Amino acid sequence: MAPRRDYIDELKGLGILLVVFGHFMEQYRMNYPFVSSTFFCIYAFHMALFCACSGLVARFNPRKLITQQLWLYFLGQSLMLVFRAVVLREDFAESGGVLAALLLPWRHMWYLYALMFWMLTVPLLRAIQRRGLLASTVGMAAAIAIGLLGGCVNWPFDLGRVFSFFPFFAFGVLFAAVSYTHLTL
Repeated sequence: MAPRRDYIDELKGLGILLVVFGHFMEQYRMNYPFVSSTFFCIYAFHMALFCACSGLVARFNPRKLITQQLWLYFLGQSLMLVFRAVVLREDFAESGGVLAALLLPWRHMWYLYALMFWMLTVPLLRAIQRRGLLASTVGMAAAIAIGLLGGCVNWPFDLGRVFSFFPFFAFGVLFAAVSYTHLTL
């Protein structure tokens, strides 16, 4: 087992703080130029950083996927579904039905949904990584193509984010060994 790399935890912690800070600033961004520019600077990189760090430490573990992520996703989505039905009085027929509302991520649930999807790609990405730098580079090009095909990151949150942020996660997985053994500062 590889030793724990504290700097990755610290970068993920920074990413989480920036997410919280960015969401706090969101409601004030249009009223104050400094807040607006700070908000856009944070949003230019914080999720890419978080996704790359997640890829650097990604390990495929089906049991963890089910016991820590899948059930949490369905619990969160179920609670959101009830909130949307009772408080927001949303008509699910207009958006594809209740099943679609349960299966497709709503608002902030997109990252957990994306992480589950990305974790399913780890065995393939690791197989590519084992073939060397050239294969990893080609794999990265394929991940970028998937990201581009996924489209832009739309507002509010949508399923396209799963694909548009995938290249950053794939980068972390494909170049994990390179990132800490072959580079010196």
